[in-house]
Amino acid sequence: MVDTIDFDSGQAGPTLLILGAVHGNEKCGSHAIEQLISELRAGEIEIKAGKVSFIPVCNPHAYEQNVRYVDENLNRIFYHHETPQNYEEHLANELVPILQSYDCVLDLHSNHTASEPFGFLDYPEGKAKDFALSLGLDSVVTGWPELFYPEEDHTSSACARRGGGISVTVECGFHDDPHSIVVAKQSAINAMKFFDMIDGTPDEKHTDYVHVVERVLKKSEGEFSKNWSHGDKVKKGDVIGTYDDNTEERASVDGHIFIPNGNAVVGDEWFYIAVDQ
Repeated sequence: MVDTIDFDSGQAGPTLLILGAVHGNEKCGSHAIEQLISELRAGEIEIKAGKVSFIPVCNPHAYEQNVRYVDENLNRIFYHHETPQNYEEHLANELVPILQSYDCVLDLHSNHTASEPFGFLDYPEGKAKDFALSLGLDSVVTGWPELFYPEEDHTSSACARRGGGISVTVECGFHDDPHSIVVAKQSAINAMKFFDMIDGTPDEKHTDYVHVVERVLKKSEGEFSKNWSHGDKVKKGDVIGTYDDNTEERASVDGHIFIPNGNAVVGDEWFYIAVDQ
């Protein structure tokens, strides 16, 4: 159901898998991958060591419908399903052995809110931290599995890790921002440079390294105290939002607002708090 496009140098080196559209409405990675495939086929980029592979669209039906997923969030079910019950479970069964056969996985996503590009480094082991910091992003975030998946993690990163690989997920910007395609493409190029697969060195950029410590769900109707942007600094006690009954959500620590969602409905994630590392 999914297409994998390989470029093998024939020389010793790492294997890198780059994913697009795990979520069907997050298309920047797919567009960036299409550009890279064209340039590789034209000889404008040459793989000199190892092998790089691309899956431009991991969730084809969701991509066609421009929705996040058809039946189930694919990025929560990357494990083998003995008796798959829906479309994404069938996809997972196809994708899991592919992900687990590579040394490194780069998963390209976009965000529902305007934000600077950042990466999720769920498992900062071995070369993974250096890999994440080489991608030219504004920030790299750790702590996600502890917050969300204290028992079982079935994201693409966890799947790659179970196969012995390392992985970074990149949020390239807002879904509809054309610049997110630029970020996705440059992240992929930096990854290939980091692993010495192509000539050059990754872009030098200061990247904040932060740890997510709190997830705040919206308890009732209310609104933010200001138009928060992803990465805004906060002090402990700052009012982040006020509910209609005048109760407040305050910052629990000195840190940063992460992924604020002004359109969150009751029960959804309203914002996260991260601290510098």
